Amino acid sequence: MTLHINSSFFTLLMWLAMFPSLLLTLYGMEKMLIMMAVNPKAGYEMDLCFFMDPFTASFLITLMLVSLMILVYSSYYMENDVCQTFYKAMLNLFIVSMVLVAVSPHLVTIILGWDGLGLTSYLLIMYYQNKDSMLKANLTLILNRAGDIFLIMAACFLMSKQAAMMSNLAACFLMSPYMKAGIFLGVGAAMVKAAQLPWSGWLLAAMAAPTPVSSLVHSSTLVCAGVILSARVLEWTSEETGVGAAMAASSLGLFVSSLAAWKEKDIKKIIALSTMNQMSLLLCMVFMKMYYAALAHMLTHAIFKSSLFMNAGSLFHSNSGNQDIRNNTYSMKIFNQSSFMSLWALSALPASAGFFSKENFLLAAMAAPTPVSSLSYFVMISGMLMTLGYTWRLFAMMNFESSLMKKESMSDMNKKQYLSLSVLGTLSLTITPAIIYICNNLVDFSTPIMGLFLALSPLVSGLLSSVFVEAGLLRQMHSMSALGLLSLNLTGFSNLALAPYVLRKGLKLGWKTLWDWEMSALGLL
Repeated sequence: MTLHINSSFFTLLMWLAMFPSLLLTLYGMEKMLIMMAVNPKAGYEMDLCFFMDPFTASFLITLMLVSLMILVYSSYYMENDVCQTFYKAMLNLFIVSMVLVAVSPHLVTIILGWDGLGLTSYLLIMYYQNKDSMLKANLTLILNRAGDIFLIMAACFLMSKQAAMMSNLAACFLMSPYMKAGIFLGVGAAMVKAAQLPWSGWLLAAMAAPTPVSSLVHSSTLVCAGVILSARVLEWTSEETGVGAAMAASSLGLFVSSLAAWKEKDIKKIIALSTMNQMSLLLCMVFMKMYYAALAHMLTHAIFKSSLFMNAGSLFHSNSGNQDIRNNTYSMKIFNQSSFMSLWALSALPASAGFFSKENFLLAAMAAPTPVSSLSYFVMISGMLMTLGYTWRLFAMMNFESSLMKKESMSDMNKKQYLSLSVLGTLSLTITPAIIYICNNLVDFSTPIMGLFLALSPLVSGLLSSVFVEAGLLRQMHSMSALGLLSLNLTGFSNLALAPYVLRKGLKLGWKTLWDWEMSALGLL
C-alpha cells in the first residue's frame, strides 16, 4: 500500500511540476526550446534539447492524467500480487520514457526514450513469467527491434547532413538522397511502433501484460510514440517520398483491423484491434498534414481507450480472469456507465469528443482532390461504419447477453477502481471543450449542424449517462423494434434531447450521479 502511494505520488509530482510550463505553452508561447550542455571530464560536450509547444503540452497533460488514474487503478488490480515493487518501478520508467520521446526534438534523445519504451514494455509483458508471456514478450521485442533499426538508420542518414535536429529539416530546401532515405526510414519506424501492417502482430502479443499496462500501452504511450515521431518528422519538411505508400498501408490497416474485430471473441483483443484501427486513422491524419486534428483525436483516444481497458480489467477481475465476452456474469452501474460513455466516444457518435475530431478529418479528406485522399475518405467511412458495429456488439455482449449476471453495489467495489472508472468515463464525453480549444483554428463551428452539436454536447453527455444507463433504459431493449425506436440518428437524437420528461429526469439523475462521483473522490482523498 505504501509503495503504491509513493508511485502515484511520483507521477503526481511530475504532473504538478510540468503543469505551469504546460499552461504557459498552451496560453501564450508558441514554441520553446530548452538546451542543456553536458560537459563531462572525459573531454567531449553534448547538448540535451527539450522542445515544448502546444502539441507537446496538450499531450503531456493528458499523459500525466491517464498515468495517474492507471496507477490508482493498479493498486486495486494488483493488490494481491507479490512483485509490486518491480511492476510499479517499470511502469514509472515506462511513463518517463514516453515523456522523453514527446519532448525531444533531436533524434539521439528520441532514441533514448524509444529504447526505454522497448525495454520496459518487454519486461512488463513478461511480468507473469510463464511460457506464453515469455514467447509474446520475445515476439514484441523482435518486431519492435525492426522499428529501432529503422530509427537508428534514419538518425545516421540525417546526422550526416546535420539534420538530426527536427527543426533543421525546414532549412533543407534541396533534399539529397540521404535526407529522403532518413525521412522514409523515420516514417517506417513510426509505423512499426504504431502497430501498422505488416508489423501489427506485436500489438495482440502485448496483451499478455497485466491489464493496467495494456491500458497505458494502448492509450497514450507505446503506440502513440509512432504517431508523435511521424508528426515531428513530417511537420518540418514538405518531402512526400514514401508518404503515399505509408498512407495506403495505414488505410489497409484501418480496414483490416475493423474487419478482424468483428469476428474476435476475446475482449482485450477486440479493444487491441480497435487501437490498431485508431492508430491507422491517426497516421492518415498525419500524412495529410492535419497535425492538430491528429492531436485532438489522440487525446480523446487516450481517455476513452484507457477507460475501456479498465472496464475490461474490472470484468476479468470479477469473472476469475475469463476474457470471453460470451461468459460475462458481472454487472455494476458504474461499470455500465463508464463503458457506455467510452464506447460512445469510440464510435464518434454526436456530442462526443470523438465526433468532433473525426468530423474534422472527414471534411478535410472530402475536400482534398488527390486520389490518396479520396481513397482515405472511402476507407474512413468504411472503417467508421465497421467501428460502430463491433463497438456496440462489444457493449451489448459485455452488459446484456448473459442470463447469469450478478449485480454488485458500490459497497462491493474498491474506491480506487470507482474513481478511475468514473473520472475517465466522464472525460470520454466531457473533454469536448478542450478538444474544441485545440482545434479552434481547424474546425468550422459556424455551420448549423456543428453549432447544434456543440451547444448540446454538455447536455447530451449527462443525458446519455443518466437516461440510458442510470434509468436502466437499455436493459429494457429486448427486441430490435424497441432498439429501432431509439435508433441513434439525428431525428431520434433531437427528440431525446427535447423531450421535457426525459430532460427533467435525466438532469436530476445526472446531477445525482455527478454528486456521487464527487463524494467518492473526496472519500478517497
